[in-house]
Amino acid sequence: RLMTVTSIHFLFRLLYSFCIMVEHTYIIEPAKSSRAKCKKCKEVIQKGELRIGDETPAPGGDYSTTAWKHPRCFAFPKSKKSEGVTVAEFVDELIDNYSGETPILQGEGEVEQLIADIEFTGRAAGSAKKKRGAADDGPPPEGSVAHLKEMRASLQEEEEGTSRAKKKLKLSEQDKAKVDIYIQYENATNDELKDILRWNHQLLTGNKDILMARVIDGQMRGRLARCPMCIRGKLALDNAAAKRVSCHGFYDDDIGAHHTCPFICSIEHAPREHPWFTEKPSEEEETAMKEAAEALKSGSKVSGGDDSLVTSLEDKAKDLDWDISTKEGKQNAVKDLIALCEQADVDLPKTNAKMEIGTIVTGYQGLSASQVAKLIAEKYGFVKQNEQAAEKKAAAVEALCNNPANSEIVQVMLELSNCYFKEGNSNAGITYKKVSAAVAGLDFEITEENAKGLGKNKTKVENIGKGSADKIYEFVTTGKIEKLEEKKAVLGL
Repeated sequence: RLMTVTSIHFLFRLLYSFCIMVEHTYIIEPAKSSRAKCKKCKEVIQKGELRIGDETPAPGGDYSTTAWKHPRCFAFPKSKKSEGVTVAEFVDELIDNYSGETPILQGEGEVEQLIADIEFTGRAAGSAKKKRGAADDGPPPEGSVAHLKEMRASLQEEEEGTSRAKKKLKLSEQDKAKVDIYIQYENATNDELKDILRWNHQLLTGNKDILMARVIDGQMRGRLARCPMCIRGKLALDNAAAKRVSCHGFYDDDIGAHHTCPFICSIEHAPREHPWFTEKPSEEEETAMKEAAEALKSGSKVSGGDDSLVTSLEDKAKDLDWDISTKEGKQNAVKDLIALCEQADVDLPKTNAKMEIGTIVTGYQGLSASQVAKLIAEKYGFVKQNEQAAEKKAAAVEALCNNPANSEIVQVMLELSNCYFKEGNSNAGITYKKVSAAVAGLDFEITEENAKGLGKNKTKVENIGKGSADKIYEFVTTGKIEKLEEKKAVLGL
């Protein structure tokens, strides 16, 4: 009888545990101490560092346990995904449920950064982690923060005469510079390192080693610029090994979705901006950086260097006969604006220019002619500047490809992806982002003979399906993709 009662009690607790097993609660907060380790990477989550917790009831329901992870290590829950919840919605829910006295994130930029961290798949770091094994116990990667710590310790032992090494440590000039910067900041707190990164508009996530790696890299090479491929995404070191730089993508307010970006390059070839601020920048310097960032964020093709062109266009627009109170007046205004923009070399759409400009004029009837002209310039940019931007982007895509001959295919797949995103079809947008990344990773040149094989049978490439392969074949054989041309015409691109 005793065994029967015990068995029933055990089964009851087992059944209860099973029932509550799926009840996960997700929370976000700054770490209250430096005791907890990330359940994914096993590194300590430093005090004040952002962490995401997965809280689950223990068997019996008397208490709960929480598994903490860095945002970059946190996998988006499959249960949320199956419910149709997006990462952005999930992050909004986390922030809404946060009960701290001060805001958990400062501004929309940090919210976007958190979304990017959760969505980031760890393209470079993830594949390396899967292959690691006994090598984990070996020496740290050359150039990593862990390696700098070892060099710092060895130099200190040599200075104190306690080194057991037979040969004196020899450092290159670059390593000496890195060690010097490391010594400068080795006692800095996470918040102090984040301040430096914040002054330079760099990413703030990660443990102390990653923050330190970003500060050292920035002080040696300059601020990481915006991604040359997607233009608006933030670049950051993949990890504390400080070998490669990747793009975190960006959040597009117009479509309410996060754009992923496959851009990865070596740390030496990453685009840079100067200067690197070791002290808080002045108001003028901060304003200049913010204006440049806002221009990119809003999708503007006009940068600071084009201010004179915009100003000139505004001045000439003041002389236009601007009466849009009647249908005839609107038609004349659109005609005059197009003529003025063409004279100023504004990069107007090749098709439907009249309809596009008409839509802007109608939508902003309360603005003056010069104000509308400025909006048009900001939306379409100028021919010469856009050509330069396109060349820069093409060079970035070519550098991304294992075989540079495939760079045009990568670029056209990215264009198709962006069109789908602008339409609101994020699933198709993500699909073609994956196709572009898959093509970029190929070592062989795609030709008319092998293009269709990318999507089927034994020659199928991961993330390339039959439809994508057909579009690649169409581009290789005709130099264009009809579907892309249709979408660009509809979107006015």
